[in-house]
Amino acid sequence: TGGCMGGALAFAAAQFVPELTAAAPFYGTPAREMPWIDKTKIRILVQYHTGQLDNIRGFSCPDSAVTVWNAMKAAGCDIELYMYEDTPHSFLNAQTGEGIQFLIKWEYDVPPPEQLELAVQRLMAFFDKHLRA
Repeated sequence: TGGCMGGALAFAAAQFVPELTAAAPFYGTPAREMPWIDKTKIRILVQYHTGQLDNIRGFSCPDSAVTVWNAMKAAGCDIELYMYEDTPHSFLNAQTGEGIQFLIKWEYDVPPPEQLELAVQRLMAFFDKHLRA
């Protein structure tokens, strides 16, 4: 898992690290500057999370998420997509006071607590289901 560039790197790891079982990127897809990552070749489970208020076009906005989801589904990839209402880029940072200050500094909205909680619950359920030995 990872957020922002870490999300993009989670997609890369999903393609190139054969030992992985699942990946859960948050608000970040491999950008056009990363042409070596072909999301349609990913064959592990992916659960992708982004906010409906994410405005980083071509990287983590809702349109980018849907484009990635459509391409991966068409290629036979097993991907879930979750978009959170009233939720900005980098929303996992809202889990701490320091993280909320980060969001404010970069002029991102603070997500609704219930959306943040829902994302964490989905992530933990995904890992519990697919990674528990």
